[in-house]
Amino acid sequence: MREVPYDDWASYIAQIIIESFPNTNKPPQILEQACGTGTLLKMLQSQFSQIIALDYSPNMLRKANERYCQNLILGSMTKLPFANNSFDFIYCTHDSINYLQSEENLQKHFEETHRILKPNGLYLTDISTEANVIENFHGKKFKEKHNGWKVQWKNEYLPDERIIISDLEFEISKDRLSELGNEYLNSIYPKIKKRNKIIFQEQHRQKIFNENVFKQLVSQCKFSIQRVSADYNDDKVMCEAQLNVYLMKKK
Repeated sequence: MREVPYDDWASYIAQIIIESFPNTNKPPQILEQACGTGTLLKMLQSQFSQIIALDYSPNMLRKANERYCQNLILGSMTKLPFANNSFDFIYCTHDSINYLQSEENLQKHFEETHRILKPNGLYLTDISTEANVIENFHGKKFKEKHNGWKVQWKNEYLPDERIIISDLEFEISKDRLSELGNEYLNSIYPKIKKRNKIIFQEQHRQKIFNENVFKQLVSQCKFSIQRVSADYNDDKVMCEAQLNVYLMKKK
C-alpha cells in the first residue's frame, strides 16, 4: 500500500483556507468531518487552532486525542450535532463519504453540511473514483506490520452495485496487546482468540458514486461547485485521479 500524502493534502486545504478567508482578525470557524485518528487534523490544527473535528467512532477519537488533537466531538455525518450557520469552512477527506453507501445518505450528508455552513460558506470533500478501485484494490491483498500488529487486507469490487468490499484482519500477540492496553478487547469488531494471539476482523463497504449522480445531488442540496481537482493537485490530469476533490459553495 502506498502512503497517504497527508502533508500534500494539508498544504492544499490550508492554502484554500488562507485564500478564502484573508481577514486574520476574524479567523474562520472550521469543521473536519470524519477526522479518524487525527493525522490530517493534527497538521491543520497547528495552523488553525480553532478547527473542530467530528467522527462517528469513539475508538478513532481516542486515538486522535492521544495525538493531542483538540476540539473532538462524537457524531454522525448525516445528523450533525451543530446549530445552523455555524461554520465558514468544512472539509471531509480520505473518501469518507464513500462510506455513506447510498444516495439517500449522501443527500442527508449534503443537506446537513449545507445547514451548518454560514451563507457563502465552503465545503471541500473527495470521492474515490471507479478507476482507482479497479486498478489499485479489486482482487488485491495487502499485508503490513504496524507497532506489533500484523494487518491483512483483501478487496473485491462489485461493479453492478458499485460497491468495494474490504475484509481486514488485525493479528497481535497477547503480550503486545497487554502492553498497548486491553481496551482493544472491548472492540465492537469480531475477534478470534488463539493460544498466544488475538485476531480482530473488520469488513468495510464503500459506494463508488456515479459522478453525474454526485453532481446532481450537490446542486439539489443548494451547493455550487467552485473547483474540481485530482488528488489535491490542481495541476494533475483528472483522468488519472484516484480521488476527485470538490470545493463547493453554499448558495
